Amino acid sequence: MSASHLRHAVTGAAVLVMTGLSTWSVTPAQAADSELNVYNWSDYIAKDTVPNFEKQTGIHVKYDNYDSDDTLQAKLLAGSSGYDIVVP
Repeated sequence: MSASHLRHAVTGAAVLVMTGLSTWSVTPAQAADSELNVYNWSDYIAKDTVPNFEKQTGIHVKYDNYDSDDTLQAKLLAGSSGYDIVVP
């Protein structure tokens, strides 16, 4: 699989994950103290995906980006990254 196809596949998977998460049955009271920590490549999802997810679920998203495989690997190998979702 070419790098371009792989990147599109991963992007699609990330969008599906975020979309799937938005269908959880979460009441605003349950979500009030909730936070989802996401670590992803920059520009992998549309700019409105996270705000739309937060609006629909009431869950705050801490969305961090990385710029290289080395950065991702260093963060994860250091342990206790605190991320709920990591998109490689």
